Amino acid sequence: MPDSVRLAIGGADYDGWKSLSISLSLSQFAGGFELTTTDRYPGHPEKYNFRMGQACTVSVRGQTVITGYLEDIKPSYDKGSHGITLSGRDATCDLVDCSHVGPPSQWARQSLLQICREVCSPFGIAVKAETALGEVFESVRTNEGDTVSAFIVRLCRQRGVLPLTYGDGALVLSKAGARGRGGSLVLGDNLKRGSAAQSNRERFSRYIVKAQGQRAALPADPLTEAEAQLFRQTYTSPVAESLDTVISRYRPLVVLAETKGTQADCQARANWEAGVRAGRSRSATYTVQGWGPDNGGLWQVNTTVPVTDALLGASGEWLVEGLVFSMDPQDGTLTELQLVPPDAYLPQPNVAAAIGGFD
Repeated sequence: MPDSVRLAIGGADYDGWKSLSISLSLSQFAGGFELTTTDRYPGHPEKYNFRMGQACTVSVRGQTVITGYLEDIKPSYDKGSHGITLSGRDATCDLVDCSHVGPPSQWARQSLLQICREVCSPFGIAVKAETALGEVFESVRTNEGDTVSAFIVRLCRQRGVLPLTYGDGALVLSKAGARGRGGSLVLGDNLKRGSAAQSNRERFSRYIVKAQGQRAALPADPLTEAEAQLFRQTYTSPVAESLDTVISRYRPLVVLAETKGTQADCQARANWEAGVRAGRSRSATYTVQGWGPDNGGLWQVNTTVPVTDALLGASGEWLVEGLVFSMDPQDGTLTELQLVPPDAYLPQPNVAAAIGGFD
């Protein structure tokens, strides 16, 4: 069946769902699913021998989109039927819900990949990298009570890296658009409905990033006063700022860096804060029939898609930030795609480019 969705669990495969929803997003660590079916033979409850916490996979058109666990079971019945709704999330949901208890709780001169693998290891979650991850961290530590995902996001933000999952149960350290180009979205062709959102609520005119306080002794070699001042600015109390000239009002935001860093680290973080906030202030949501573009396969997160929509004034390349595969008896199979400008997630976003996409 071309649009089949299969749940593999407990050594058996299940399909024939009456309605379903599968959501994937760059802004979430774990995709989720909800599958509903009804059985005209309520005298056979053994068909629903599911247990919460079972490992499972969900595949669409033979492609695995969720590798995780069954978390909710909701059976129901009426006079003529017996139904059940199953829902769950990717294995990376444990990183969202749980804390890192250590040891260790502090790392010195370790790379982002090394640290992520160490905190994910107790959960049995592999960590992969599909982009450059930058320099090692001089010194980082977890904050008591932080979830694992919050800690990882904090480190990734310092390196302009995007942590996500593609549904295989692993955490991937990536960059925006790493999966290439997807299908096109064209008004009058495949767009069923669309909407756009533009908001400057979370944008500021100045972003001032201050590194955590640190002490650094002057080098043994004699320095001029100018050299000593530059050293202190760079290594003792580095501060940097980035401007968003679209915001004409006085709206400064001070950001305290989560880790110790240099002047260059602060500048990269300030640029990232300005560009990402600008990019996320512009978004578009489209619904199309089916679960994949005309050239086959499935719509995928972290791909770019060209958009042509004169009604919303949306044009050019957009990044698929999130999507929802759905099916119900009324509308059949649909995909809702949430789009943002590609620069919204780049390590060094350009503020002017990040607010593009609308004519």
